[in-house]
Amino acid sequence: MREAARQGADRTLLEALSNDALARDWPPAVLARAVGPLSAAHEGATQAVTATVQGSRAYAVRLTHAPGVRLRAQCDCPHARSGHPCKHAAAVAMVWRAALGEAVAAPPIAPPEREPAWAAFVRAQPPEALAQRLLDWAAVDPGLRRNLQAWAALAAPASDTAAARRAVAAFLAAPAGGLRARTWPAHLRRAQGVLGLVDGWLSERPALAVQACAWALARLRRSARRVGDAQGQADDLMRALVARWCQALPASGWSPAECAAAADALAVDDAEGVVDRAAVLAALSPEAVARWGQRLAERWATRRDDPEADPDERAAAKQAWRAHLQATGDGPGELALLREDLRSADDHLALVQALQRWGRQREAVQAAEQAHRAHPWHAGLEAALVAVYERDGWDAEVLALRRSAFERAPSVAGYHALLQAAANAGADVARERERCWAALDAAPGFTAETLAGLRLDLWRSEGRVDEALAWLATPRAVPAGALRRWVGELPAEHDAVAADWLKRLLADELRQARAPFEGALALVRETLGRLSPEAGRLWLAWLKLEHRAQPGFVQALRGL
Repeated sequence: MREAARQGADRTLLEALSNDALARDWPPAVLARAVGPLSAAHEGATQAVTATVQGSRAYAVRLTHAPGVRLRAQCDCPHARSGHPCKHAAAVAMVWRAALGEAVAAPPIAPPEREPAWAAFVRAQPPEALAQRLLDWAAVDPGLRRNLQAWAALAAPASDTAAARRAVAAFLAAPAGGLRARTWPAHLRRAQGVLGLVDGWLSERPALAVQACAWALARLRRSARRVGDAQGQADDLMRALVARWCQALPASGWSPAECAAAADALAVDDAEGVVDRAAVLAALSPEAVARWGQRLAERWATRRDDPEADPDERAAAKQAWRAHLQATGDGPGELALLREDLRSADDHLALVQALQRWGRQREAVQAAEQAHRAHPWHAGLEAALVAVYERDGWDAEVLALRRSAFERAPSVAGYHALLQAAANAGADVARERERCWAALDAAPGFTAETLAGLRLDLWRSEGRVDEALAWLATPRAVPAGALRRWVGELPAEHDAVAADWLKRLLADELRQARAPFEGALALVRETLGRLSPEAGRLWLAWLKLEHRAQPGFVQALRGL
């Protein structure tokens, strides 16, 4: 593959991958950091290359080149998505150049670009004049001001945490008008700069890098919750901060107690789910892991025994302690925690699931039976009990549970599950079906219209068209959704019936339809599919005449 790459390479591509050319697209600091991912990049074709580079996670990179055009780079890392040059693309460029051979050392076809006149002018200015210019511009340019603050923080003494905190805050500060949903993406693009700041501290000042990650993560969390980041646009940046936190902590020189406190602060408020608990545990020493567990256990004990504790805080403390026990493989500890706090049906369900996960199947059956007796109406507990009974072949018990569930809350899925349970238990399936239909008349808490829709759905699910047609011959209220589903599955020999029902549904839809009439037009298309071409043409003409008082609908019909 290397030979083929060499044979297909041309001079313009090699020039685009030269040191001078790469320096035009990537700053020296980025090129220096590109050495790390070299071993993870993969060669591609002559004029385009696709590779996977292992950073904080695996990133997809694509480089393309055409004669006379500068090298184009695409990477799905957060830094590149924000519009900045990234080290992953630089690494792939270097590997591509190596695959093509070192012919790049030969003289280029064209002489290198001359430095622009303005750049030569800047270099000729005295330092004092340049410094004053930068200060003047920074006073009116927030982006430049943030970059200068970051530069100052990188050069500040290790003890100057105040300067570092100010530099972090500069990248994450809300705009003058406050954070809004429409300005949130732009704010996150600016916030990406904090990663470069942290990267500058990782090797030389790891303790400061740990603190900076924690500061930035806390501020991002507050901002995301304030703006309502439902789509999780900040999650990638948060995860990148957590990854750097884990990278820096082992070299921070902190005591086990300090590391445990830092880990606790990082994970205690992780509503977004961005903290990789396994990675955090891997960054801690065994003593620090034990100390963190002790902190979590003590917090849970305090919340558990406080009758006035906030319910959300109590639940969060329990979940944090449970997650730690799971991550450290402490099965007995997790089960003991769940058994001591069985306050609700969900607590019982969590215990049953944990017993199954830890391989204690007999205890899981006992716990499921006990929980179902205490909470007979809880669907999750009932499903868990059915699952353990089915696993052990207790068919009669499964049939009883399925029957009870259908009588309480009939559904299409419950109907078929009940008939299957009857077959497994060797019961009379036809008689069980009759029992189900009789139960529909006595189902509690359902309106007549809802039960009518369920009947139609049941007939549809079994393909019993004739019974449904006979039942529908008597006018009755049926939900439009159930009718639409039933009509949609009628076989072709019932096209006339289907078209008639679709026309009725269209008439109901048009009583409240508004532009752009999407629902009505969908019904028209479905009806035309059930009519012959000639009948469809005549019906469309009638529709346009009948609904001439709705010009918007008539206009929409012309597009069919």
